Amino acid sequence: MPIIRKGTIQDILHITRIYENILEQEEQGTVTTGWVRGIYPTKQTALDALKAEELFVMLQEKTVVAAARINQVQMPAYKYTWFERNKSYERNTLWVSLSAQKTSAE
Repeated sequence: MPIIRKGTIQDILHITRIYENILEQEEQGTVTTGWVRGIYPTKQTALDALKAEELFVMLQEKTVVAAARINQVQMPAYKYTWFERNKSYERNTLWVSLSAQKTSAE
């Protein structure tokens, strides 16, 4: 059963691996995220979320398979989306390991 908990400094390496996996998929054209390697997300993205105490991870069998920054702040790129107009919607940023998705769907 998956467990969600606050992220720790020990999770940062696992989270950056999730970023790298998704960025590789983006570069291969198998997923579309709009992410740009070296710009977003980076290790600093995760460290900033940790420092702000807004970093959460999901564990599956003691392995970090997803991470999220949960807060009430949205990136400027989302200014014109529906959840900017719906202020009651919980805002967050979620990063999920694509390999974990395949495993959990089997």
